[in-house]
Amino acid sequence: YSQVSLYGMSEAVGLVSFPNDGETFLKPYSDETAKVIDVEARELIDGCYRRTLGMVEEKRHLVKALAEALLERETLNLKELTEILGERPFKIEEIRNIDRYQMGGEE
Repeated sequence: YSQVSLYGMSEAVGLVSFPNDGETFLKPYSDETAKVIDVEARELIDGCYRRTLGMVEEKRHLVKALAEALLERETLNLKELTEILGERPFKIEEIRNIDRYQMGGEE
């Protein structure tokens, strides 16, 4: 919702920001704008939901393997996660917190 009403990330609403003071229920826009914001927010949510379902379906075999491993062992470490899910599909150059942990806090 904030993506649309606060950060202006909607073509239909435009590059405007309607900050909420957190104390009142007054809105600095019309009922028509409120409807547009609601529709845009719903479309974002629905799109994210569809995308998530698609990814879960596409990776169903990995989700199932992960669930089975968690049922068997309850917790998994990074090595076990990597064995199940494989390497991350993208690499970053900087050292991650998990890398620091594995190196005993050294960089």
